[in-house]
Order: sequence, then C-alpha cells, then structure tokens
Amino acid sequence: EPPLHEKVACVEIILVGVVAGSAATYSALNSLFFDTDMAWPCYL
Repeated sequence: EPPLHEKVACVEIILVGVVAGSAATYSALNSLFFDTDMAWPCYL
C-alpha cells in the first residue's frame, strides 16, 4: 500500500494530464473544423 502523499501526487498528475489532453484535443478539432483561414501546404 503506497503512502497517502504518493496517491495524492498520482491523482494530481492524472488529472493534469486529462485536462491538458482534453484541451489539446478540443483545440485541434476546433482548428480542423472551424478554422476558415486555412492555408494550403507549401508543397502543393
């Protein structure tokens, strides 16, 4: 059984990861579907 402070640290790390991942996913999807100023790639 790990000590309480290790459990708290693990839960905090997981929560920060979930929040950051959700924000990154939202930002990526938002720019994919709702960005009207999309430029063509330089190789096209």
